Amino acid sequence: MILYSENRFKICRAGPGGLTALSQISPQALRVMTSLHIRLNACGCVPGHICSIQDRMFEDPFFFSCRSCHPGCKCGRDLPWSQGDLGVPARAQEWESLTKRLAKWLLPRRLRLSIVCDTLDCATARRILDPVQKLPLLAECAIRLGQRPNHHVRLLTETAVRHLTGQPRIPDKSFPWGDLPPELQSRVLHSSGLLAPGPITWVEGDRLGRPSCCHQCTDTLETCCCPRLHAAFTSMRCTCWSWPRDHFLVGKGFREQALQIIYTSNVFSVHTLHAHPERDEDWCYEHRSALTFLQSLPPDALPYVRTLRIVFPDFTPYDLRIGTRSLANWKATLAFIRQHITLARLDLTLCLQHALEDDGYNTGSEEIEWRFYQRMIEPVTILRGVQNLYVIFPPVDDPARVARNRERERELQRTVMGGSYIRPLTIRVGQGHPATDTGKIHPIVLGPSGEQVWPGP
Repeated sequence: MILYSENRFKICRAGPGGLTALSQISPQALRVMTSLHIRLNACGCVPGHICSIQDRMFEDPFFFSCRSCHPGCKCGRDLPWSQGDLGVPARAQEWESLTKRLAKWLLPRRLRLSIVCDTLDCATARRILDPVQKLPLLAECAIRLGQRPNHHVRLLTETAVRHLTGQPRIPDKSFPWGDLPPELQSRVLHSSGLLAPGPITWVEGDRLGRPSCCHQCTDTLETCCCPRLHAAFTSMRCTCWSWPRDHFLVGKGFREQALQIIYTSNVFSVHTLHAHPERDEDWCYEHRSALTFLQSLPPDALPYVRTLRIVFPDFTPYDLRIGTRSLANWKATLAFIRQHITLARLDLTLCLQHALEDDGYNTGSEEIEWRFYQRMIEPVTILRGVQNLYVIFPPVDDPARVARNRERERELQRTVMGGSYIRPLTIRVGQGHPATDTGKIHPIVLGPSGEQVWPGP
């Protein structure tokens, strides 16, 4: 019985043998089981999308995943269930028989259960949830019933999860938000999903705050059940985050509070890599993405921006030279910052994505990189008065070059800030170079008792 009590089990109806293996496990094994993930259909996380065979060959989301699905969603090969699907009644009957068996043998408050069955309507979602209500109390529970966020289906899953874990029911009455003093309203909003777990990265052509999964919303690290990304709910340690658009749709006063918190408290990282490559001339980048990002923000949000990081792409020796489009765009970006953002409260980071290295044929890379940084910083002098400026060179393996770069960083910062400027010794995650941001290369995954299980020690 140690096998069933100490391990995590997952089963997918679309896999070999379907759900048969779970129906054949002995009652004694079910009574000691502590972790189970049941997937009734194997859908990707994007509605109407079937992952390619090549994507499905590599189902490790940390290294290989479908480009259309966010990391954390296993590759999909099924379509969601719906009322018009003639096969749903038979599949629902199979599911009901299985839940009856689980209800008969599971011990209360022992099993951590996650259920995934993507659906297209509330009626089908209820067919999945009705048999689940008969299960005994669970230690933890996560349920996902839709690929995209759906308020009504999410409420169904939340009600079911709360019932199965013995949590209080969702209040039927609305909360008198306006009766709270402003200090309490601010504290509540700070804990309502406005603070991202890391830098909010913007890449031109993508949405602000790309969906990400913390890989802790299910016990088996299988298939994201994050309420912010899907029609789902979980009682587990979910820290998944996406852009909280609903906060800005409640009312004018609520929107103003949310706007101030999200732009004041978060780090915004803008990557100019691959900006308009089809219009680049003479192998020069336009360096326009930072301006495009700032112009896309609500005008009343700009005064609240406190922390901004601008990451330049791999450059050419001709970038930011007099007469180039890249220099004109960079100066326009800096002028926009000066005009619309409160400099006395702004922390600005400027860095290059990758270091330029000698390769045996091309030499003098370090000097070329240094001259590019000088051209980058020269126009920044119009931002004199900015609270903090972090000029950061990309990481390299040569200790002597690292030491030279540290000295150059200080020199460039003092060009803008003045000779007596000393930048703070500690900086927030997201203010440094992207390659050295804590937790940005791979997420940290915690086990049931809070121990780190991935990456391994």
